[in-house]
Amino acid sequence: MTEIAINPRNACQYCKGSAEVTVDASQGCVICTGCGLVLEDHCFDDGREWRVFAADGVDSQAPARERADATTGIDELTGEVGGTTLMGAGPAVMRMQTLTRRAQNANAPELTEQQKQEKQIQQYTDKAREVAQRLNLGEEVVNRCTTLMQELAEKNKLKSHMKVPFFCALVEMACREEGITKTVHDLAQANSGAFAMKAEVELLQVQPLEGRALRANFKAPQATKVLAKSLAFDGVQVTLAPLQRLPGSNEATCMVTWQGAREAHAGQIEEHLRKQVDELNQAKHEEKIAKNIAKQSQLLCIDLGRTRTRISSVEEDLAKRYVARLGLAAQVVAPAMHIANQALQHDFVKQGKGLLEHSLAAAAMASAIFIVAWLLDAEIKPRLADVATVVKVSEGSVQTAYRQMREQIRKLLPKGFVIQHKLGVEGLPKLEEKTRKRSADLM
Repeated sequence: MTEIAINPRNACQYCKGSAEVTVDASQGCVICTGCGLVLEDHCFDDGREWRVFAADGVDSQAPARERADATTGIDELTGEVGGTTLMGAGPAVMRMQTLTRRAQNANAPELTEQQKQEKQIQQYTDKAREVAQRLNLGEEVVNRCTTLMQELAEKNKLKSHMKVPFFCALVEMACREEGITKTVHDLAQANSGAFAMKAEVELLQVQPLEGRALRANFKAPQATKVLAKSLAFDGVQVTLAPLQRLPGSNEATCMVTWQGAREAHAGQIEEHLRKQVDELNQAKHEEKIAKNIAKQSQLLCIDLGRTRTRISSVEEDLAKRYVARLGLAAQVVAPAMHIANQALQHDFVKQGKGLLEHSLAAAAMASAIFIVAWLLDAEIKPRLADVATVVKVSEGSVQTAYRQMREQIRKLLPKGFVIQHKLGVEGLPKLEEKTRKRSADLM
Protein backbone atom coordinates (compact mmCIF):
# COMPACT_ATOMS: atom_id res chain seq x y z
CA MET A 1 0.00 0.00 0.00
CA THR A 2 0.96 3.61 -0.47
CA GLU A 3 2.65 5.37 2.42
CA ILE A 4 2.06 9.07 2.91
CA ALA A 5 5.17 11.04 3.77
CA ILE A 6 4.56 14.56 5.09
CA ASN A 7 6.38 17.06 7.23
CA PRO A 8 4.82 16.81 10.73
CA ARG A 9 5.81 20.41 11.46
CA ASN A 10 3.71 21.79 8.60
CA ALA A 11 1.54 24.73 9.69
CA CYS A 12 -0.66 27.20 7.81
CA GLN A 13 1.14 30.47 7.14
CA TYR A 14 -2.11 32.41 7.47
CA CYS A 15 -3.66 30.77 10.55
CA LYS A 16 -0.26 30.72 12.32
CA GLY A 17 -0.84 27.48 14.24
CA SER A 18 -4.29 28.45 15.53
CA ALA A 19 -5.92 25.76 13.37
CA GLU A 20 -5.19 22.07 13.02
CA VAL A 21 -3.76 20.46 9.91
CA THR A 22 -5.42 17.33 8.56
CA VAL A 23 -4.54 14.83 5.83
CA ASP A 24 -6.86 13.94 2.96
CA ALA A 25 -5.63 10.36 2.49
CA SER A 26 -7.61 9.72 -0.71
CA GLN A 27 -5.82 12.49 -2.62
CA GLY A 28 -2.68 12.89 -0.57
CA CYS A 29 -3.35 16.50 0.41
CA VAL A 30 -2.45 18.30 3.63
CA ILE A 31 -5.24 20.79 4.39
CA CYS A 32 -5.61 23.54 7.00
CA THR A 33 -8.91 23.14 8.86
CA GLY A 34 -9.05 26.86 9.64
CA CYS A 35 -9.03 28.39 6.15
CA GLY A 36 -9.09 25.36 3.84
CA LEU A 37 -5.71 26.10 2.29
CA VAL A 38 -3.98 23.08 0.71
CA LEU A 39 -0.50 23.06 2.23
CA GLU A 40 0.84 20.05 0.31
CA ASP A 41 -0.55 18.22 -2.69
CA HIS A 42 0.09 14.64 -3.91
CA CYS A 43 2.16 13.60 -0.90
CA PHE A 44 2.23 9.93 -1.98
CA ASP A 45 3.71 8.20 -4.99
CA ASP A 46 0.86 8.07 -7.48
CA GLY A 47 2.80 6.03 -10.07
CA ARG A 48 1.44 2.60 -11.09
CA GLU A 49 2.62 -0.47 -9.16
CA TRP A 50 2.77 -3.84 -10.97
CA ARG A 51 2.99 -7.30 -9.39
CA VAL A 52 4.10 -10.31 -11.51
CA PHE A 53 3.37 -13.86 -10.31
CA ALA A 54 6.11 -15.72 -12.16
CA ALA A 55 9.67 -16.83 -11.60
CA ASP A 56 12.30 -14.44 -12.85
CA GLY A 57 13.04 -14.96 -16.54
CA VAL A 58 10.46 -17.77 -16.97
CA ASP A 59 7.34 -16.25 -18.48
CA SER A 60 7.13 -12.57 -19.28
CA GLN A 61 3.42 -12.98 -20.19
CA ALA A 62 2.40 -14.19 -16.74
CA PRO A 63 -0.68 -12.65 -15.10
CA ALA A 64 0.01 -9.24 -13.56
CA ARG A 65 -2.06 -7.09 -11.24
CA GLU A 66 -2.11 -3.29 -10.98
CA ARG A 67 -2.03 -1.77 -7.53
CA ALA A 68 -5.50 -1.53 -6.14
CA ASP A 69 -5.36 1.80 -4.34
CA ALA A 70 -4.84 3.69 -7.64
CA THR A 71 -7.84 2.14 -9.35
CA THR A 72 -10.49 1.76 -6.68
CA GLY A 73 -10.40 5.48 -5.88
CA ILE A 74 -11.52 6.40 -9.42
CA ASP A 75 -15.16 7.33 -9.96
CA GLU A 76 -16.46 5.22 -12.83
CA LEU A 77 -18.95 7.91 -13.88
CA THR A 78 -16.70 10.97 -13.87
CA GLY A 79 -13.26 9.37 -14.21
CA GLU A 80 -11.98 11.52 -11.33
CA VAL A 81 -10.25 10.45 -8.14
CA GLY A 82 -12.52 10.88 -5.15
CA GLY A 83 -11.56 13.02 -2.20
CA THR A 84 -12.70 15.50 0.40
CA THR A 85 -12.12 18.60 -1.74
CA LEU A 86 -15.29 20.73 -2.03
CA MET A 87 -16.30 21.41 -5.63
CA GLY A 88 -19.01 23.60 -7.11
CA ALA A 89 -20.65 26.77 -5.83
CA GLY A 90 -22.78 25.61 -2.93
CA PRO A 91 -23.13 27.47 0.38
CA ALA A 92 -20.44 25.36 2.06
CA VAL A 93 -17.93 26.05 -0.73
CA MET A 94 -18.68 29.77 -0.78
CA ARG A 95 -18.29 29.98 2.99
CA MET A 96 -14.99 28.11 2.82
CA GLN A 97 -13.74 30.49 0.11
CA THR A 98 -14.79 33.49 2.19
CA LEU A 99 -12.96 32.16 5.23
CA THR A 100 -9.87 31.46 3.13
CA ARG A 101 -9.77 34.98 1.70
CA ARG A 102 -10.42 36.49 5.12
CA ALA A 103 -7.59 34.53 6.71
CA GLN A 104 -5.22 35.33 3.85
CA ASN A 105 -6.03 39.05 3.91
CA ALA A 106 -5.72 39.26 7.70
CA ASN A 107 -2.32 37.62 7.75
CA ALA A 108 -0.95 38.80 4.40
CA PRO A 109 2.35 40.66 4.68
CA GLU A 110 2.01 44.42 4.23
CA LEU A 111 3.22 45.70 0.87
CA THR A 112 6.17 48.05 0.70
CA GLU A 113 5.79 51.49 -0.86
CA GLN A 114 7.50 50.28 -4.02
CA GLN A 115 5.18 47.28 -4.27
CA LYS A 116 2.14 49.51 -3.78
CA GLN A 117 3.43 51.80 -6.50
CA GLU A 118 3.98 48.93 -8.92
CA LYS A 119 0.51 47.57 -8.21
CA GLN A 120 -1.02 51.00 -8.82
CA ILE A 121 0.85 51.40 -12.11
CA GLN A 122 -0.33 47.96 -13.20
CA GLN A 123 -3.95 48.86 -12.45
CA TYR A 124 -3.62 52.21 -14.22
CA THR A 125 -2.02 50.51 -17.23
CA ASP A 126 -5.12 48.33 -17.61
CA LYS A 127 -7.33 51.44 -17.58
CA ALA A 128 -5.11 53.19 -20.12
CA ARG A 129 -5.32 50.09 -22.31
CA GLU A 130 -9.13 50.31 -22.23
CA VAL A 131 -8.98 53.92 -23.45
CA ALA A 132 -6.43 53.05 -26.16
CA GLN A 133 -8.45 50.07 -27.39
CA ARG A 134 -11.49 52.30 -27.96
CA LEU A 135 -9.38 54.08 -30.59
CA ASN A 136 -7.85 50.85 -31.93
CA LEU A 137 -4.39 51.90 -30.72
CA GLY A 138 -1.65 49.32 -30.27
CA GLU A 139 0.44 48.21 -27.32
CA GLU A 140 3.19 50.72 -28.15
CA VAL A 141 0.86 53.47 -26.93
CA VAL A 142 0.02 51.48 -23.78
CA ASN A 143 3.72 50.90 -23.09
CA ARG A 144 4.38 54.60 -23.50
CA CYS A 145 1.59 55.30 -20.99
CA THR A 146 3.27 52.93 -18.53
CA THR A 147 6.57 54.77 -18.99
CA LEU A 148 4.88 58.11 -18.35
CA MET A 149 3.25 56.77 -15.18
CA GLN A 150 6.58 55.44 -13.95
CA GLU A 151 8.03 58.90 -14.51
CA LEU A 152 5.14 60.41 -12.54
CA ALA A 153 5.71 57.91 -9.73
CA GLU A 154 9.39 58.82 -9.50
CA LYS A 155 8.38 62.45 -9.04
CA ASN A 156 5.67 61.51 -6.50
CA LYS A 157 3.01 62.93 -8.84
CA LEU A 158 1.04 59.73 -9.43
CA LYS A 159 -2.16 60.19 -7.46
CA SER A 160 -4.71 57.59 -6.45
CA HIS A 161 -8.31 57.28 -7.66
CA MET A 162 -7.69 58.90 -11.05
CA LYS A 163 -10.67 59.09 -13.40
CA VAL A 164 -11.21 58.66 -17.15
CA PRO A 165 -10.09 62.18 -18.24
CA PHE A 166 -6.64 61.52 -16.76
CA PHE A 167 -6.22 58.31 -18.77
CA CYS A 168 -7.50 60.05 -21.92
CA ALA A 169 -4.91 62.79 -21.41
CA LEU A 170 -2.27 60.13 -20.78
CA VAL A 171 -3.12 58.35 -24.05
CA GLU A 172 -3.17 61.68 -25.91
CA MET A 173 0.34 62.50 -24.69
CA ALA A 174 1.53 58.97 -25.52
CA CYS A 175 0.16 59.38 -29.05
CA ARG A 176 2.03 62.66 -29.43
CA GLU A 177 5.31 61.08 -28.37
CA GLU A 178 4.72 58.05 -30.60
CA GLY A 179 3.90 60.24 -33.60
CA ILE A 180 0.27 59.06 -33.86
CA THR A 181 -2.34 61.59 -34.92
CA LYS A 182 -5.16 61.64 -32.37
CA THR A 183 -6.89 64.77 -31.10
CA VAL A 184 -8.66 65.39 -27.82
CA HIS A 185 -11.91 65.38 -29.80
CA ASP A 186 -11.16 61.87 -31.08
CA LEU A 187 -10.61 60.76 -27.49
CA ALA A 188 -13.76 62.54 -26.34
CA GLN A 189 -15.90 60.87 -29.00
CA ALA A 190 -14.47 57.39 -28.42
CA ASN A 191 -14.81 57.59 -24.62
CA SER A 192 -18.07 59.52 -24.36
CA GLY A 193 -19.83 56.39 -23.14
CA ALA A 194 -17.64 56.36 -20.02
CA PHE A 195 -19.09 59.71 -18.90
CA ALA A 196 -22.61 60.37 -17.67
CA MET A 197 -24.42 62.58 -20.20
CA LYS A 198 -26.93 65.21 -19.16
CA ALA A 199 -29.24 66.31 -21.96
CA GLU A 200 -29.16 70.10 -22.32
CA VAL A 201 -31.78 70.26 -25.06
CA GLU A 202 -35.04 68.37 -24.99
CA LEU A 203 -37.86 68.10 -27.51
CA LEU A 204 -40.81 68.26 -25.13
CA GLN A 205 -43.77 67.97 -27.45
CA VAL A 206 -44.74 67.91 -31.12
CA GLN A 207 -48.34 69.02 -31.65
CA PRO A 208 -50.09 68.67 -35.04
CA LEU A 209 -51.93 71.78 -36.26
CA GLU A 210 -54.49 72.37 -38.96
CA GLY A 211 -53.09 72.10 -42.44
CA ARG A 212 -49.48 71.18 -43.07
CA ALA A 213 -47.95 72.45 -39.83
CA LEU A 214 -46.58 71.28 -36.50
CA ARG A 215 -45.75 73.06 -33.26
CA ALA A 216 -42.58 71.85 -31.56
CA ASN A 217 -41.76 72.76 -27.95
CA PHE A 218 -38.12 72.74 -26.87
CA LYS A 219 -36.35 73.02 -23.54
CA ALA A 220 -33.18 75.16 -23.33
CA PRO A 221 -33.96 77.38 -26.36
CA GLN A 222 -30.54 79.08 -26.39
CA ALA A 223 -28.87 75.78 -27.19
CA THR A 224 -31.57 74.91 -29.74
CA LYS A 225 -30.64 77.78 -32.07
CA VAL A 226 -28.28 75.56 -34.03
CA LEU A 227 -31.12 73.41 -35.37
CA ALA A 228 -31.46 73.65 -39.14
CA LYS A 229 -33.94 76.23 -40.40
CA SER A 230 -34.70 74.34 -43.58
CA LEU A 231 -34.93 70.61 -44.23
CA ALA A 232 -35.75 68.46 -47.23
CA PHE A 233 -37.41 65.03 -47.41
CA ASP A 234 -37.62 63.44 -50.85
CA GLY A 235 -37.63 66.86 -52.49
CA VAL A 236 -40.24 68.32 -50.12
CA GLN A 237 -39.10 71.59 -48.55
CA VAL A 238 -39.64 71.92 -44.80
CA THR A 239 -39.32 75.29 -43.06
CA LEU A 240 -38.70 75.95 -39.36
CA ALA A 241 -39.88 79.34 -38.10
CA PRO A 242 -37.66 81.22 -35.60
CA LEU A 243 -37.93 80.05 -32.00
CA GLN A 244 -40.25 82.04 -29.75
CA ARG A 245 -39.46 81.95 -26.05
CA LEU A 246 -42.37 81.20 -23.74
CA PRO A 247 -42.66 83.88 -21.02
CA GLY A 248 -41.63 82.84 -17.53
CA SER A 249 -40.05 79.51 -18.55
CA ASN A 250 -36.97 77.93 -20.07
CA GLU A 251 -38.95 76.70 -23.05
CA ALA A 252 -39.51 77.86 -26.60
CA THR A 253 -41.90 76.97 -29.39
CA CYS A 254 -41.27 76.64 -33.10
CA MET A 255 -43.65 76.38 -36.06
CA VAL A 256 -42.82 73.75 -38.69
CA THR A 257 -44.47 73.98 -42.12
CA TRP A 258 -44.01 72.02 -45.33
CA GLN A 259 -45.45 71.36 -48.75
CA GLY A 260 -46.91 67.99 -49.61
CA ALA A 261 -49.15 65.37 -48.06
CA ARG A 262 -49.61 65.84 -44.32
CA GLU A 263 -49.76 62.15 -43.45
CA ALA A 264 -46.70 61.30 -45.52
CA HIS A 265 -44.30 63.74 -43.83
CA ALA A 266 -45.51 64.58 -40.31
CA GLY A 267 -43.93 61.47 -38.80
CA GLN A 268 -40.67 61.95 -40.70
CA ILE A 269 -40.36 65.56 -39.55
CA GLU A 270 -40.86 64.66 -35.89
CA GLU A 271 -38.35 61.81 -36.17
CA HIS A 272 -35.80 64.12 -37.80
CA LEU A 273 -36.26 66.79 -35.12
CA ARG A 274 -35.66 64.25 -32.37
CA LYS A 275 -32.59 62.97 -34.19
CA GLN A 276 -31.21 66.51 -34.46
CA VAL A 277 -31.78 67.09 -30.75
CA ASP A 278 -29.94 63.85 -29.90
CA GLU A 279 -27.01 64.82 -32.13
CA LEU A 280 -26.91 68.28 -30.55
CA ASN A 281 -26.81 66.83 -27.03
CA GLN A 282 -24.09 64.36 -28.04
CA ALA A 283 -21.98 67.12 -29.60
CA LYS A 284 -22.25 69.28 -26.48
CA HIS A 285 -21.44 66.27 -24.31
CA GLU A 286 -18.30 65.50 -26.32
CA GLU A 287 -17.22 69.14 -26.25
CA LYS A 288 -17.37 69.16 -22.44
CA ILE A 289 -15.32 65.96 -22.33
CA ALA A 290 -12.75 67.45 -24.74
CA LYS A 291 -12.36 70.51 -22.49
CA ASN A 292 -11.87 68.26 -19.47
CA ILE A 293 -9.25 66.16 -21.29
CA ALA A 294 -7.43 69.30 -22.46
CA LYS A 295 -7.33 70.56 -18.86
CA GLN A 296 -5.93 67.23 -17.66
CA SER A 297 -3.34 67.33 -20.45
CA GLN A 298 -2.07 70.70 -19.24
CA LEU A 299 -1.80 69.42 -15.66
CA LEU A 300 -0.03 66.30 -16.91
CA CYS A 301 2.52 68.38 -18.81
CA ILE A 302 3.20 70.41 -15.66
CA ASP A 303 3.67 67.28 -13.53
CA LEU A 304 6.01 65.71 -16.10
CA GLY A 305 7.92 68.92 -16.71
CA ARG A 306 7.03 68.96 -20.39
CA THR A 307 6.13 71.95 -22.54
CA ARG A 308 2.87 71.55 -24.40
CA THR A 309 3.63 73.12 -27.75
CA ARG A 310 0.79 74.76 -29.58
CA ILE A 311 -0.32 72.92 -32.71
CA SER A 312 0.80 75.05 -35.66
CA SER A 313 -0.04 72.65 -38.47
CA VAL A 314 -2.75 70.23 -39.51
CA GLU A 315 -2.07 66.59 -40.33
CA GLU A 316 -2.78 65.61 -43.93
CA ASP A 317 -4.46 62.35 -42.89
CA LEU A 318 -6.96 64.27 -40.78
CA ALA A 319 -7.70 66.72 -43.59
CA LYS A 320 -8.31 63.91 -46.08
CA ARG A 321 -10.60 62.16 -43.61
CA TYR A 322 -12.69 65.29 -43.01
CA VAL A 323 -13.03 66.12 -46.71
CA ALA A 324 -14.06 62.56 -47.56
CA ARG A 325 -16.71 62.48 -44.84
CA LEU A 326 -18.20 65.71 -46.16
CA GLY A 327 -18.46 64.24 -49.64
CA LEU A 328 -16.21 66.90 -51.17
CA ALA A 329 -13.66 66.46 -53.94
CA ALA A 330 -10.07 65.54 -53.08
CA GLN A 331 -8.83 68.83 -54.61
CA VAL A 332 -10.18 70.62 -51.51
CA VAL A 333 -7.53 69.04 -49.25
CA ALA A 334 -4.35 70.84 -50.36
CA PRO A 335 -5.66 74.45 -50.36
CA ALA A 336 -7.60 73.85 -47.14
CA MET A 337 -4.44 72.59 -45.39
CA HIS A 338 -2.48 75.61 -46.67
CA ILE A 339 -5.11 78.07 -45.41
CA ALA A 340 -5.40 76.37 -42.00
CA ASN A 341 -1.63 76.13 -41.48
CA GLN A 342 -1.06 79.76 -42.49
CA ALA A 343 -3.82 80.91 -40.14
CA LEU A 344 -2.27 79.00 -37.23
CA GLN A 345 1.34 79.98 -37.93
CA HIS A 346 0.56 83.71 -38.33
CA ASP A 347 -1.86 83.80 -35.37
CA PHE A 348 -4.81 84.82 -37.50
CA VAL A 349 -6.84 82.37 -35.40
CA LYS A 350 -6.59 83.43 -31.78
CA GLN A 351 -7.83 82.01 -28.54
CA GLY A 352 -10.72 83.93 -27.02
CA LYS A 353 -14.37 83.78 -26.14
CA GLY A 354 -15.92 80.85 -27.95
CA LEU A 355 -12.57 79.43 -29.07
CA LEU A 356 -10.35 77.58 -26.61
CA GLU A 357 -6.73 76.53 -27.11
CA HIS A 358 -7.46 72.83 -27.60
CA SER A 359 -9.89 73.68 -30.42
CA LEU A 360 -7.70 76.08 -32.41
CA ALA A 361 -6.33 73.60 -34.96
CA ALA A 362 -9.63 71.75 -35.40
CA ALA A 363 -11.65 74.96 -35.79
CA ALA A 364 -9.11 76.37 -38.27
CA MET A 365 -9.24 73.18 -40.35
CA ALA A 366 -13.04 73.15 -40.35
CA SER A 367 -13.19 76.81 -41.41
CA ALA A 368 -10.60 76.25 -44.14
CA ILE A 369 -12.58 73.36 -45.63
CA PHE A 370 -15.73 75.49 -45.56
CA ILE A 371 -13.92 78.39 -47.26
CA VAL A 372 -12.35 76.29 -50.02
CA ALA A 373 -15.63 74.48 -50.76
CA TRP A 374 -17.35 77.83 -51.30
CA LEU A 375 -14.52 79.41 -53.30
CA LEU A 376 -14.37 76.35 -55.58
CA ASP A 377 -18.14 76.68 -55.95
CA ALA A 378 -18.78 73.06 -54.95
CA GLU A 379 -22.06 71.65 -56.21
CA ILE A 380 -23.18 70.84 -52.65
CA LYS A 381 -21.71 73.42 -50.30
CA PRO A 382 -21.39 72.33 -46.66
CA ARG A 383 -22.85 74.26 -43.75
CA LEU A 384 -20.72 75.34 -40.83
CA ALA A 385 -22.76 72.97 -38.68
CA ASP A 386 -21.92 70.06 -41.01
CA VAL A 387 -18.19 70.82 -40.98
CA ALA A 388 -18.17 71.26 -37.20
CA THR A 389 -19.85 67.88 -36.74
CA VAL A 390 -17.34 66.07 -38.94
CA VAL A 391 -14.30 67.75 -37.37
CA LYS A 392 -15.74 67.06 -33.88
CA VAL A 393 -15.65 70.62 -32.61
CA SER A 394 -18.43 72.95 -31.49
CA GLU A 395 -20.12 75.09 -34.10
CA GLY A 396 -19.43 78.20 -32.02
CA SER A 397 -15.67 77.52 -32.21
CA VAL A 398 -15.86 77.12 -36.00
CA GLN A 399 -17.84 80.35 -36.36
CA THR A 400 -15.30 82.28 -34.30
CA ALA A 401 -12.40 80.90 -36.34
CA TYR A 402 -14.27 81.55 -39.60
CA ARG A 403 -14.83 85.22 -38.74
CA GLN A 404 -11.13 85.68 -37.98
CA MET A 405 -9.96 83.85 -41.12
CA ARG A 406 -12.45 85.55 -43.44
CA GLU A 407 -10.97 88.95 -42.59
CA GLN A 408 -7.51 87.75 -43.70
CA ILE A 409 -8.59 85.43 -46.51
CA ARG A 410 -6.58 87.19 -49.26
CA LYS A 411 -3.37 86.64 -47.25
CA LEU A 412 -4.21 83.00 -46.59
CA LEU A 413 -4.96 81.78 -50.12
CA PRO A 414 -2.17 79.72 -51.74
CA LYS A 415 -0.41 81.04 -54.83
CA GLY A 416 -2.06 80.01 -58.06
CA PHE A 417 -5.38 79.22 -56.39
CA VAL A 418 -8.19 79.82 -58.87
CA ILE A 419 -11.42 81.10 -57.34
CA GLN A 420 -14.38 79.66 -59.21
CA HIS A 421 -17.14 81.43 -57.31
CA LYS A 422 -18.61 84.18 -59.48
CA LEU A 423 -18.41 86.74 -56.65
CA GLY A 424 -14.85 85.83 -55.67
CA VAL A 425 -13.95 86.10 -51.99
CA GLU A 426 -17.00 88.32 -51.51
CA GLY A 427 -19.06 85.22 -52.18
CA LEU A 428 -18.07 83.81 -48.80
CA PRO A 429 -21.05 83.98 -46.41
CA LYS A 430 -20.93 86.68 -43.76
CA LEU A 431 -21.71 86.12 -40.11
CA GLU A 432 -23.18 88.91 -38.05
CA GLU A 433 -20.89 89.63 -35.12
CA LYS A 434 -23.27 91.66 -32.95
CA THR A 435 -26.57 89.89 -33.35
CA ARG A 436 -24.97 86.47 -33.87
CA LYS A 437 -27.89 85.53 -36.13
CA ARG A 438 -27.31 82.47 -38.24
CA SER A 439 -27.97 82.74 -41.95
CA ALA A 440 -30.31 80.14 -43.39
CA ASP A 441 -27.65 79.26 -45.95
CA LEU A 442 -25.16 78.46 -43.20
CA MET A 443 -27.55 76.62 -40.93
